[in-house]
Amino acid sequence: MKRRKPCLTLFAVALLFTACTGEDALTPSHADTDPFVVSAADNRPDTRLRRDFHDKNGSYLLFNDTLANGELLDNGYVMTAAENNIVYTYDYLSSFNEKQNAARFIEHDLLPHLGKRLRPFSFLLVSGIHRWTRNGTSFYQNYDESDTPQLVTGVRSTAIAMKSVPSDPEERKTYAQTLLKSILSNAIVLQSGGKVDAFKAVSKDAYGGLYDGPTPANEAENMSLMNAKGFISVHYSYGFPYFGAYPTVSEDVTAYVVLALEATADAVETTYLSYPKIIEKYRLMTEVLNELGYIR
Repeated sequence: MKRRKPCLTLFAVALLFTACTGEDALTPSHADTDPFVVSAADNRPDTRLRRDFHDKNGSYLLFNDTLANGELLDNGYVMTAAENNIVYTYDYLSSFNEKQNAARFIEHDLLPHLGKRLRPFSFLLVSGIHRWTRNGTSFYQNYDESDTPQLVTGVRSTAIAMKSVPSDPEERKTYAQTLLKSILSNAIVLQSGGKVDAFKAVSKDAYGGLYDGPTPANEAENMSLMNAKGFISVHYSYGFPYFGAYPTVSEDVTAYVVLALEATADAVETTYLSYPKIIEKYRLMTEVLNELGYIR
């Protein structure tokens, strides 16, 4: 298995940045070429698998994070961030059989539930994923489960760690549902318009903010405070609930995606009878999922 080190990633990014500053290179090379496309003349087993996957499913298939033009995928990039401090490195799948099985898992267990609007632009299928945080010129990890995520969604690709996929068929279905919830949540966070905007509008004044009254004394008081604002989750900081802090958009969307997929309308209305905002957001989330093409 091949693992790219963070320092190499930064070096490549630095080279790209330097190239952009040259006076003669006003037009990037390969500007007329899609670096995700597999050449029709390339008949190696890997490339045939990638080409057939795209023709059949509409999403590109990748087995490493270097595109055809030498560009590196940057799944840590966030368009709204002033600076990107997150870098991901990967352990690659080593054999064609592993790659074939990985593609089959995506086709059989994930894609049947995802309409075209919910399908990632590309899937990066690897053995393992490693998350690093940059601090100046060095990198560090958190020494917890966040160091090895199962799935990472970037602007142009969703990376999935295949070594975590169970071999047992029933366990694999359950695992696929966990991945689907993450894919759906990430897709909805990036969506705008229609029911998505209506959902986010219900609690928009509270997202990421702090309660201006006394800090809740315990988890029950904190959750009651969250519920009153239309939240069914809490905000986490360094892995622990942050009492009096309202969830982010991402935390809120993730919680409601899970609720919409796992709970019936009758159960939600009974459980949250005293919190009409929650009932409204549940209804809107189920409509969002249908609108975007989630297939149960």
